[in-house]
Amino acid sequence: MKRTSVALLLFLAAQPAQAQTWSFDPAGHVVIPAAVSGEKIAGAAMSCRGDQFSVVLNGVTIGDGKADTAVAMLIDGKLFATTAKGTTGAIAVPADAVTGLKTGKRVTFSFPSGGKTVETTFALKGSQKAIEALAANCAPANLPEPISANGGTIEVADSYAAGQLVSVPFSKPDKSNSFWVGFVNVGGGPTDYMSNGYAYTSAGNPAKITAPSKPGTYEIRMADDTDKVMLVAKAVTITPSVAGSVSAPASAVGGTHVDVVHNGPDGTSNQIVIMPRGAADSSVNSQHSNNTSVSPARLRAPLSGGDYEVRYILAVGEPVVLARQPITISQAAPVSLSATEATAGQEFAVALGADAPRMSGDYVYIARPGAAGNNYEGGYASVPGSGDVTIKAPSEAGAWEIRYVAPDNGDWAPLGSAPLTVK
Repeated sequence: MKRTSVALLLFLAAQPAQAQTWSFDPAGHVVIPAAVSGEKIAGAAMSCRGDQFSVVLNGVTIGDGKADTAVAMLIDGKLFATTAKGTTGAIAVPADAVTGLKTGKRVTFSFPSGGKTVETTFALKGSQKAIEALAANCAPANLPEPISANGGTIEVADSYAAGQLVSVPFSKPDKSNSFWVGFVNVGGGPTDYMSNGYAYTSAGNPAKITAPSKPGTYEIRMADDTDKVMLVAKAVTITPSVAGSVSAPASAVGGTHVDVVHNGPDGTSNQIVIMPRGAADSSVNSQHSNNTSVSPARLRAPLSGGDYEVRYILAVGEPVVLARQPITISQAAPVSLSATEATAGQEFAVALGADAPRMSGDYVYIARPGAAGNNYEGGYASVPGSGDVTIKAPSEAGAWEIRYVAPDNGDWAPLGSAPLTVK
């Protein structure tokens, strides 16, 4: 009998999913532990805005990741029909389902993903306490109101979530000047702006801008970019971001594509990026990044092998890492080139084999033997999707090198080289 009890205790101790509980994160959302049955999902997060609760499943694309998608939500077998927002994956929690989430035992979500129907189930242990804490800290719902000055009008709410896509209807003076609408730090000068956080009015009405990455007080303003004057502004509060997640392969070959499934805020300036592990959170490498408009996002891995992270970054103002996952990159495969002769100052062809990646950002450089890998003093040409690379030979005769280069951690590095004799 004693042996049986010990075995049972050991068995129960080996069930981490059953032991985990829902918890409230002071950042403003509920952390939901990993699924206990069905599709293996690492966890989820619940958010609240204007008394409306929503759930985001970590590392999952619901539907096609673009359009709103129907979702079946079952609490202890009772069905609640709802939808997931296409751009964020946020599943709306029906008001009459909240009580069941607090008092029930399990919740199951059923939805289309990747051409099949997916079901995943979460235990509701600790959900009541966590949801009540979230409700007490629920972000307020607010409606945009128009504010006008100096011939310009913008319709702005009192608050937005960090990284959120903000739509600002506007009217501008009847003149041919260039105008923009965007976020600015409070007290900023008439020509100040936040990189990635503004849009020119010529891009459409309403203006689509991404909220700053960090909570705090900012201004949304309309400015005349021609006359360098601010027309109208309103102070707004940026609240904590909704939860975010990334899901990528554990490893990849340098220089190849990496597809990253992600969930999080819908701002178009948010980025999915591959960075060296240990790099400052404030750093963003645009060579190995993509925006979050579509999930999965396709990135190009760096050439250099090593330990990296896939990061979900809010990029307006000081970058903030919303989610991260380790990834190991192996050294990129070499590219073979053949020794070539060319006439000084004349165009010649560089033949590429099947081992050439031919991706955007790839070039053929001409440099002196022994020069740094990013040197192109003899000239350069972009690599086409097919066929030879046409490039002009240096005007100075002598010994040179042709190099196939590609993006690598903020620079360009050679994947292959061959002698070039210029006559």
